[in-house]
Amino acid sequence: MNKNFRDQFLMKASEFVQLRFGQHYDEHLADLFQAVANGPLGKKELSGDLIRKPREYLATRYPGLYALWLGEEKHAYESLLSRNPP
Repeated sequence: MNKNFRDQFLMKASEFVQLRFGQHYDEHLADLFQAVANGPLGKKELSGDLIRKPREYLATRYPGLYALWLGEEKHAYESLLSRNPP
């Protein structure tokens, strides 16, 4: 998997969790991905830091792109809520 695509995917997943629960919970998200994959993803074991650091890097270095991706996640979350109210 391309590193940029992976970072974008993990950032979007983290932001989706933040929209739903009010916090990013990156450690729990990393555990979930590893459990679903039945082991480590790639060369390194996935951790909360490997989700948080690229997310923060993208937000500070590429704020326009980050805002675009965040907008996509907000739209997806709102769409989910309209189909499945809490």
